[in-house]
Amino acid sequence: MVSLLPLLALYVAVPVLGQRGSKPVGDEAPLLRASDRLLHGHYALPGTMDSVSYLWHGPGAPLLLTPFVALHAPLAAARLLGPCLLFASALVFYRLLRTRLAPGGALAGTYAFGLHLPFYEGLPSLHKEPLAVLLVTAGLLWTSRLLAGGARRHVVLAGLAFGSLAMVRLEYGWLLVAMLAASALWWVLAADRAPARRTMCVCAVALAACAPWLIYTYEVTGRPLYWGNSGGSSLYWMSPTGVRGETGQWHAFHTVLATPALSRYRPLFNGLQRVTPIERDRALRRIALANIRARPGGYLRNLAANFSRLWFLEEFRPRPPGVLVVAYGVANSLLLGAVAWAAVVLVRRRGWLPREALPFAALAAGTVLLHLIPSAEPRMVLPAVPALLWLVAYAARCAVADRGVSRRPVEAGRGAGAMADTRR
Repeated sequence: MVSLLPLLALYVAVPVLGQRGSKPVGDEAPLLRASDRLLHGHYALPGTMDSVSYLWHGPGAPLLLTPFVALHAPLAAARLLGPCLLFASALVFYRLLRTRLAPGGALAGTYAFGLHLPFYEGLPSLHKEPLAVLLVTAGLLWTSRLLAGGARRHVVLAGLAFGSLAMVRLEYGWLLVAMLAASALWWVLAADRAPARRTMCVCAVALAACAPWLIYTYEVTGRPLYWGNSGGSSLYWMSPTGVRGETGQWHAFHTVLATPALSRYRPLFNGLQRVTPIERDRALRRIALANIRARPGGYLRNLAANFSRLWFLEEFRPRPPGVLVVAYGVANSLLLGAVAWAAVVLVRRRGWLPREALPFAALAAGTVLLHLIPSAEPRMVLPAVPALLWLVAYAARCAVADRGVSRRPVEAGRGAGAMADTRR
């Protein structure tokens, strides 16, 4: 869409102007190595003592990078994937908003989405979040069409989108399980069971799409429903360890061994070097749960600190650059404030909400909760933004309609009028 092309120019300018050099940084090296392993017909490294080379990352992002690895493309070319994926997300988000809003409102909402500043931090290097955001947005679009009376293909498309999301960020596999259970409960309790049944079908297809991965991890680990081996590390750092000044921030294995301030953790982590990634993951989970049981108040304090990290870039050591803290603080304060306002508006109209409102709200809340309980980084909650901004945009439309500012009908099939405030 021509009206959204300025966003593409902006997204491409970020990695071009903020290049991180020709060498991989952050997660780039393990993702590229995983892509290379996929090209050679395998994924996990049996016998490795390196957790990150095992089942730390899902196969979704490495699979997308395989053409670049196969062609030996420069890293700068691969880094342009992020801007392209984020722009595709904006295009899909516009289509999503058009199912309920007129063109002007949908365009304004899409620019609010496209200019959300936290999206920009990860664009100069390879991250999983742009792909995750695209898959969430596509899943929301097809779920919206399904719940509005769509065809069976929308069940499959939405399910494949959310299943692919779990292959990009493995923790979403557990969210899919929770959403399936929640939609089943919704089906039992609801007077109108159609949206609950369709939501349940989407979750079932999504989990079915994950079956090859779960079969593979079972063959490799011997453990059923084993999504990945990073969860123990995240939960351990979130647990209250009794070390003064620690508020649940995650630290990489090599950081513990190299940073003097973390020297109190070295006996534990030196011991963990001698066990396999699966045993290490299990050990860290066990220690984390023991820490939480022993110091529940400390865990609650870490939860509060984790919320500040996720949304406002606080509680980090060392402290991020001031301009980044301000950008996160302003953008996410506006977002959370708008979500709180939208919640008030939509609760007042709860008897007339569209069918997708409840699943969208549940997905957004589940995403935030999923990353609040273990230690997490701010970019990990970005997939919640499309659902949150959809709720805000729809609440704004309701508020305008309630005030009588804009009640004119729209042609059938062209958006807001075609799918007005109804629970079809």
